[in-house]
Amino acid sequence: PSFLEKIKSSGRGKVIDFQVGVFIEQNEPVEPSSAIDYAHLACNHIRGDMSKHISVFDNTVLTQFEDKQHVLEYFDQALREHWVKVFYQPIVRAITGEICNFEALARWQDPRKGMLNPGIFIPVIEDYKLSAKMDLYMVEEVCREAQERREKGIKQVPISVNFSRNDFDQCDMVEEISKITNKYNYPH
Repeated sequence: PSFLEKIKSSGRGKVIDFQVGVFIEQNEPVEPSSAIDYAHLACNHIRGDMSKHISVFDNTVLTQFEDKQHVLEYFDQALREHWVKVFYQPIVRAITGEICNFEALARWQDPRKGMLNPGIFIPVIEDYKLSAKMDLYMVEEVCREAQERREKGIKQVPISVNFSRNDFDQCDMVEEISKITNKYNYPH
């Protein structure tokens, strides 16, 4: 049997599952404490994916860690300085070809890194319980932009904003959304 099978079967009928992070020293010597940190990052890279048991530290692991740190470090600034933009995805009626709705999507245009992939920042925001802050920011931006369009006489259609189920654990979303929509006199 393979190494993995030996470990899994050693539980005497109990399921043993594990994940291991590995750091392999390359050309440059690395301090033992750094090697342990790199192995830990490699292990975190596969956390939650029980189909993977071993992860070796590489540039992908390092990039993912650096992206996560960037999101956490600049999240508040990104909202404050409007690096996060609303992109409107039209929803079109197939029969008439008319736009009947828009879905508001968050896109992070970072001044240092350019456009961040939502696959990078959304999971970090979810994991660190920042989704309510992001989603309420999106509601505010949608309402503000809708008010500008309304003042210019541009035809309005409904706009959908996605929420994380975690938002409802973080605050009273109904109350917070109502405050924002009332501020912009946006119909509920």
